[in-house]
Amino acid sequence: MDSHNQGVILDQNIFRRLKQNDPTITHLNVEFSGAINAENYFNDINWKEDGDCIANNAHLKTIRIIYQGFQAYILGEQGNNLPTKQQLQDFFSCIHRNRSIKTLVISKISINDEFCTGLIESLCGQYPSR
Repeated sequence: MDSHNQGVILDQNIFRRLKQNDPTITHLNVEFSGAINAENYFNDINWKEDGDCIANNAHLKTIRIIYQGFQAYILGEQGNNLPTKQQLQDFFSCIHRNRSIKTLVISKISINDEFCTGLIESLCGQYPSR
């Protein structure tokens, strides 16, 4: 896999380019960190209002969701600087609405039973982003 296909990390600049439907962004890495002082741009985005940058993007093929931390992270759990369950459901709803994304990779993250239902509903389109 070449460096282009390894993806770019979501940050303010990449988010702006996604909103502009930049054709060079085909693989996106979304990183979460449980560290209190870590930069976690994902949490600064209102996915209900700005999720169209992913939902309407015609060029995205792969999204990798990666947890950068020492302890296990369960998708949707509360913690220091981690995305809330609502933020994640809105984000996954955006992914569901995009027809160009063919691969979703969730790395170094556990999914518990409670959150699994919300994840499945979001990816199946049963949870509308409001």
